[in-house]
Amino acid sequence: MLREYSQDESDLVERDRVFYLIATCEVPEDKRYGPVGFSGVDLGTITTLTDYQVAGPDPNRHRKCHGDLRE
Repeated sequence: MLREYSQDESDLVERDRVFYLIATCEVPEDKRYGPVGFSGVDLGTITTLTDYQVAGPDPNRHRKCHGDLRE
């Protein structure tokens, strides 16, 4: 199959007692298809935090509390 797309360039490489044939081929691209619909769901989530202690509408309140404890 690749013989028809070959550009007459190839290398024979030996690595760790295994031979590899590296060939340069020009293969035409398939037709591109546009999206028919959509995928994915937007739930309108405000926060992206997943930790149970700081999840919610005001995670900075939790950070400030711990920051005050460190000082």
